[in-house]
Amino acid sequence: MRKKIKNIFFIFLIMFLYSFSQNEVRILQSNYLQNHIINKTKFDMFCGNVVAQYKDHKLYCDTILISKNGKYIKASSKKYSKIIDSEGAKIQSKKIEFFKNDSIINFTERVLFKKKKQEIHTNDLNYNPENKIIYYKNGGKLIDAGNTISSKNAIYHTKDEFGQFSEKVKIKTNSYRIESENLDLDNKNDIIFLNSRSTIKSEDLIIKGDWGFLNKKDESIQVWGHGEINSEERKIYSDSIFINKLKETQLSGNVEINEKENIKIYCQDYFKKDEYSEFKGNPIIQFSSENGDFRIEGEKMTMNHNDSILVITNKTYISSDSIQGKCKNSIFDLKSEIISMIENPVLWTKKNQISGDTIYVYTKNEALDSIYIPNNSFIISKNTDKHYNQIKGNKLEGKFKKGKLNNIKIKGNTILKYFEKNTKKEIIGLNDVISSSILIYMKENQINNISFKSTPKATYTPKNLIEEKSLILEGFLNRFSEKKY
Repeated sequence: MRKKIKNIFFIFLIMFLYSFSQNEVRILQSNYLQNHIINKTKFDMFCGNVVAQYKDHKLYCDTILISKNGKYIKASSKKYSKIIDSEGAKIQSKKIEFFKNDSIINFTERVLFKKKKQEIHTNDLNYNPENKIIYYKNGGKLIDAGNTISSKNAIYHTKDEFGQFSEKVKIKTNSYRIESENLDLDNKNDIIFLNSRSTIKSEDLIIKGDWGFLNKKDESIQVWGHGEINSEERKIYSDSIFINKLKETQLSGNVEINEKENIKIYCQDYFKKDEYSEFKGNPIIQFSSENGDFRIEGEKMTMNHNDSILVITNKTYISSDSIQGKCKNSIFDLKSEIISMIENPVLWTKKNQISGDTIYVYTKNEALDSIYIPNNSFIISKNTDKHYNQIKGNKLEGKFKKGKLNNIKIKGNTILKYFEKNTKKEIIGLNDVISSSILIYMKENQINNISFKSTPKATYTPKNLIEEKSLILEGFLNRFSEKKY
């Protein structure tokens, strides 16, 4: 009995000495004490329900080893050891070790840091208790109320709730999943900073950018540098991408929208809300096919994605290798592949001008297929600098072949005015022809041959009898100077 009392007294004596002679670690509770030698180093080993004080932290474990010189401390437990600081943060693991004069505490095996609603899980964690900073370098994850972050490396400031994560970083918020190689998390201000090329995924979008940020309060995203948006409907590239909590999208810089595999839209500013899109900053829609490319330009474009209707307003231009066109406004039905040119529409080939009240341009598989003018069709063809061959009628139908205008048919009160030349290419006379319909065959975008469905009524006037007023048909308007290219 006396021996047992002596042992208890000895333990309390050692605890007293550690409590007051050691500045860093104080043993507050232990069941028993043993002397222990590891690699020729002598240790005091406290065992059983150990409680120790380290600065403003309390340490709980099954066993704690303290080197005789007091420089090295190691705590371990069968289940886990833990440290709790004065601010309520708890770190637990199977092993805890640190050096007296070192500012870092090392935790290994099944490490869990917990403070309020924040948790960090890893197998190897370093903790600076003075600066309240956590480090891990071999993989771990942070979990809080709003997100989960996993990464290979991390530095987390527990007091400021600010973390820096690198290498194979993955973060999950309420609406997005983010993959990056380097990002910062500011939990106090609810902001995630993307510091490297990152991928942001939602249910229907994949967004990429070189850097940016995500505001967790409203789940808005802003990214810059080689931005991409991928969805089932389209693929988009842009210098800058902004998406707010309502999923409204604002793009700026060099914007490229791949609406289909062979349809691209270029602009400087793009806005999308629900199923409505707006394109500004010299927007261009380009169509590509094996028969060549053609494109439409305008000051502004809007699209209704439900109906696949693209509206081009102010100074619409249509161009390809074979034709150019212009009107004030136009409508492109992407489903039926029909372009409606309205308000002073005109088309040009190399030497020909085609106009009417409204011009419909039909496309097929992203290539020019045909044109149709329902009223007041007019064709002008350069003969000389002062003389123009002209064809006027009601309806006009034109057909393209391999991207070039192949033939044109004009119906209804057609009138042809054609200047005849001699071998020296000098004007020698004028032919005026009236017919119910005229068929024009083109070659290399120039009139090659003209035929009439019914017997035409023709009048020939020699050059010396041609009057000035008979040089042009009523409604003649030379618009060649309006060509853009």
